[in-house]
Amino acid sequence: MKLDRHRIRTLWVLAFLFVIALACIPGEPVEDPPIFSDDVGIGDDVNGGDGDDDANVNSEDPTIDPSLVLAHFDADQGYEDGVWQDLGIGGHDATQSNPDNWPELVQDAINGRAALVFDGEGDELEAPIDINPSVNPEITVFVVFNSFTGERVYRKLFGHDDGGFDRAVGLDDRSTANLVLFGGPSGRTRSIIDIVADQWYLLTVTYTPSEASAWVNGEQVVDAVSVNNGSGRDFTVIGNGGAGSSEWWGSIAEIRFYGAALTDAQRSGVEAELMETYGL
Repeated sequence: MKLDRHRIRTLWVLAFLFVIALACIPGEPVEDPPIFSDDVGIGDDVNGGDGDDDANVNSEDPTIDPSLVLAHFDADQGYEDGVWQDLGIGGHDATQSNPDNWPELVQDAINGRAALVFDGEGDELEAPIDINPSVNPEITVFVVFNSFTGERVYRKLFGHDDGGFDRAVGLDDRSTANLVLFGGPSGRTRSIIDIVADQWYLLTVTYTPSEASAWVNGEQVVDAVSVNNGSGRDFTVIGNGGAGSSEWWGSIAEIRFYGAALTDAQRSGVEAELMETYGL
């Protein structure tokens, strides 16, 4: 049946009104694109991710990645018969094959905790960690120790020196203070502090390829002095520096080696822990 013109016109009007009605029905809101503001830091992911890991390093976070621990030795844990167990993940135990040169484990040496006593006449332990600048450009070392003498004599706490004033710390007579760090060739030593006999200290030392800094009991005493360390031995000696007869005469309760120049927050966190543990 044919539709007359009036009905056709009416149908067109109804269809037009239906389309308009559909357009007026509210839909889902469209989100604006993210706006970058001053609150978004470099490296932050505005979509909620972590962003770039390197850019997100928090200098105020005291957490230390376990992979940075080159070695960790604690006399209260894991020493027997010339083997000082590495408590880190690397398994770099410090050892001495000659029983005559085993340091003695002494209980209740400091704040109810044990320490190893080095007799100054050959006692030393070798740890298979390479602190050469070519291998570990930056290192941080914490050591809780005492000395049985305050004399200005050649005695080293630790080091890998092969005679070229490589990275090492100990007593010496070539600087203003008796406790020094070694800074490079031509007799370069850097004063830390004058220590006295039979007093316990927490020493922190940081080496970079060009500078060294030191803290004693959490207080900075050496601020980024210049160093120019060459290549020494590819292992580290505890209770000696590695070259010559410079054995330590005194005690070491704990020593930690890290393969990085730790941030202030990381360093302070370790220092606070050790000072509380040892009552310093």
